[in-house]
Amino acid sequence: MGPIRATILCLSRPHRWTTRAPRSEFWGFVLVGTVALAYGGHLMRGQLIAYARRSEAAIGEAVATADPFALLPLLDVPLPAPAPYVAAAAVLPLLAFLAAAARRLHDTGRGTTSLLLMLVPVIGPLWLALLLAKGPEPVPNRWGGVARGKPAVPRGLERYMTPKQPIDVHDTPEAVRALRQGRMPKPVT
Repeated sequence: MGPIRATILCLSRPHRWTTRAPRSEFWGFVLVGTVALAYGGHLMRGQLIAYARRSEAAIGEAVATADPFALLPLLDVPLPAPAPYVAAAAVLPLLAFLAAAARRLHDTGRGTTSLLLMLVPVIGPLWLALLLAKGPEPVPNRWGGVARGKPAVPRGLERYMTPKQPIDVHDTPEAVRALRQGRMPKPVT
């Protein structure tokens, strides 16, 4: 499963905590989330640099004129703070991450309480990352059957998923080889 598909699936079901998730779903979602956070940090960095330049100019003016009141404009320019809707929008990805991590832990045979390892300084997050990277239990457990790499698409999201390519339909090596050699008719999509 690709990272975009995994992100769509994880964001569309932040309320599912009791099933299983394959590694590709969880780590694809983490990858896209990390890239989004890095891009957001880059945007925020630009705003902070602009604020620092305004501050530097005001401090230079205060020193040049020996007027301490020249620093008052700095008090009028607040640091860029996220609007309330931005803070509210951050809740959905956080819930989706926690739910995906819980499903991933279920796939390894551990309970949701293992997420509390995040609270242990330094070693806890590292241990949790190792648990999340561990392979799945090969047998069904109390959270469901063995998770496959391609879970069912939630209703209404089919149009956002990539269509199957003709080569995806033939899943055995012999069928793919025959398709490449032109001996097999291409499926109608």
